[in-house]
Amino acid sequence: MTSTSVTCPYCTTSVSLDLSESYEPVFQVCPDCGRRFIVERTADGVRVLREKDAPSLSIPDCREIERSGSCEQ
Repeated sequence: MTSTSVTCPYCTTSVSLDLSESYEPVFQVCPDCGRRFIVERTADGVRVLREKDAPSLSIPDCREIERSGSCEQ
């Protein structure tokens, strides 16, 4: 695991977290504002996204559905 700090995309608070070696995106909850955002490792570091602005493959809840090619509604 790698320790890093990111900035909450909602309230700009610095949030410390431990990232696994996986590049799978994960949800993080800001300790100050309580809002959930996405943290995703990239080749260049870490990307932080608001859930509403993220592409579907970056949203942990949607990732498996998109990768399976399912057409569930």
